[in-house]
Formats: sequence, C-alpha cells, structure tokens
Amino acid sequence: MTQNEKRINIEKTKDEVISIYDENDNYVGKDSRINMRKNNLIHRCTTILILNERNEILVQTRALSKEYCPGYLSAVSGGVLCDGESVELNAFKELDEELGIDLNKTKYKLQFLRKYFFEEKYCRCWVYEYYIRITDDESKNITFKDREVACVDWYTKDELLKIYEDPESKITPAGKEIIKELEEIHIL
Repeated sequence: MTQNEKRINIEKTKDEVISIYDENDNYVGKDSRINMRKNNLIHRCTTILILNERNEILVQTRALSKEYCPGYLSAVSGGVLCDGESVELNAFKELDEELGIDLNKTKYKLQFLRKYFFEEKYCRCWVYEYYIRITDDESKNITFKDREVACVDWYTKDELLKIYEDPESKITPAGKEIIKELEEIHIL
C-alpha cells in the first residue's frame, strides 16, 4: 500500500459520539464517529510521543482493525476525543488503552508540546501534541489492552527519518510531523 492509497476504513469505525469543532477550534456540536469520518468533520485528537531513557522513540505498528491508517507505523500514541472528554483525560486514557501505560504511576510526567491544525484528504483535526519519557522498567510493562496496537519497537530519530524518506513506507502523518520537529523543540 502506498501513501496515496485509502487510509480510512469506515466499516471499522467505532460507535462513539465525537465533539466537532470549527477551523478556530471552537466547539460546534457533536456527531457519530462514523459521520465524522465519512464527512471529514473537524475534531480533536491527542498525539503522545514516547521516549525512553536512551532517547529512542517508541514506534507502534497499528492493528489492522484500526479505521485510520491500519497496519501503519506510528511514532505517536493517542486518539480522537469523545464528546465531553478533555484533552488531558484523552491522553491519559489512550496511553493506558493502547500500551498499558498508567500516567499516574510513571516516573516522568506528560509534557504538552503544542496545538496545531492538521488537514489531509482523510482527516481534519486539532492535534494536541504531548511527549513523555518512560524508564526501561516501565517499558517492560507495555501491554496491548485494547488490541489497537499490533507491536512496538524502539527507534532512534535518525532511523525513523530514514524510514520516512522511503515513499513506499506506511507511516502515519502525525508521527512523521513530530519527528521532523524534534530538534526544533529540543527534546532530543
């Protein structure tokens, strides 16, 4: 599958109610997740970059059951906010669901990086971007609770940049965005 092939599988969309926003990140109402996907409505999501103590980046392979970018590599965890859910609560929930990381029990704390608008053919959203470091001991406890993640591996920034240079690689756009800016935001 190339980057130009379909990234959304509507049939795999969960039955959830999602908050809908405008181009200025103002709440305008709610709709079903399937309508949000079908109509490419603007929503909010979180992305969380996970680093270990050696500055390696956790990269997950998304499960084939995912509606957005199934089977793609992703350098971030996170997800779409349900109606009434805060951004921070979503980040905590997604890390626990996807990787079994309980942010209440980690040595390091979640750090906010920035908010930006992301738009492509299949997705329009306000992205709330975070990062966290985890210890080697914490990384040994990663589990795939909700089976949204097929597997994980650790990569250096340079290794990821080489993967991103390959036009045939299946990489989520949000993960690619954050890796490009790592030096600018002085995390590594």
